[in-house]
Amino acid sequence: QQQNAVIIIDTPGLDGKDLKSTSTARRSAAYVVGLADIVIFNLWCSDVGRYDAAGYGALRSLMYEATRMFSINEPQRTCLLFVIRDHDDGSSLDALKATITADVKKIWDTADKSDSFANTDLSIL
Repeated sequence: QQQNAVIIIDTPGLDGKDLKSTSTARRSAAYVVGLADIVIFNLWCSDVGRYDAAGYGALRSLMYEATRMFSINEPQRTCLLFVIRDHDDGSSLDALKATITADVKKIWDTADKSDSFANTDLSIL
């Protein structure tokens, strides 16, 4: 019976003070996209919709690197999982989901992408 290995890597958010340069953020994003089957964005509930606090700059870098590294014809490679912490303010989970979905779509639509992904929908990933 074949067993699949699981490797867990905890990286600092790409919005950290030590990763402010675009080249460092992109190198880190390339490393994550190249290895990960799942990328987890761990957000405070109050940060949903706030670009810097939610790590959306990191997401933009991840999207860019994914379009550089993979072919449009390859099957889906990396799953994005958003974990919302400290949801106790009574806000609707459906509203949080809608905000995150809209934000991710907006980032994809405006992100730098390789030419083969230029006119594609977010669902291609």
